[in-house]
Amino acid sequence: MINMSVENLIKVNQMFNAAKGIQITKHEDVVIIEFIDETGEVDATVLTYREYELVRIDFYAETLDEIISLALDKDQKVKVTITTSVQNFPVFIEFDYCEFFCDLQEYRYILEQVEIEKSSN
Repeated sequence: MINMSVENLIKVNQMFNAAKGIQITKHEDVVIIEFIDETGEVDATVLTYREYELVRIDFYAETLDEIISLALDKDQKVKVTITTSVQNFPVFIEFDYCEFFCDLQEYRYILEQVEIEKSSN
């Protein structure tokens, strides 16, 4: 299965948070999420277990924004360590008072968003 883009995972995370009801079906290597809105309409998506867990803990809708905000804060010191031996979370990002793990695709997204924010200011 091909992983979704970070932009699509952000949308899925927002749908997850906004849904009136959710049906989750776990198969061997994927998780199917059915979103039910206030009118009873159903929309579904298929995620890897890693993507599902990150959506469940609000990583794409909240944590990425927090990382980007901290990276833009000139008072914060940041240290990034990439360890290829850690399969699902090879990027370790340390700020003054907190730390985060992500994968390379998510890290590239963070860098792109920081550059966009810096160039727009």
